[in-house]
Amino acid sequence: MSTPIHLDLEAARAVLANMNRVWETMDGALTAYLAAADTLRDGVEWVSPSYSEYDYTVTETRNFAKTQVNRLAELKELLAREIAEWEKAGSKLG
Repeated sequence: MSTPIHLDLEAARAVLANMNRVWETMDGALTAYLAAADTLRDGVEWVSPSYSEYDYTVTETRNFAKTQVNRLAELKELLAREIAEWEKAGSKLG
């Protein structure tokens, strides 16, 4: 017995809409957080040796966070392309 291959386009569109909202929230929050962290890092004269550790941690956090935001953007693009392909195939069927 064969199983028909299909994509639930409504469900896929809902997932994509959610991904868009999550991406916008993550990107905005990370931008604000990192701007604040930079202000503290660059705008304050540190009196303890913690500066180098703080600077390193901010840099590492920035790299990790940007990687995650970029990966979510990739996932959004892949899903959007898949939806478009299914819509194109569906329009040919009638």
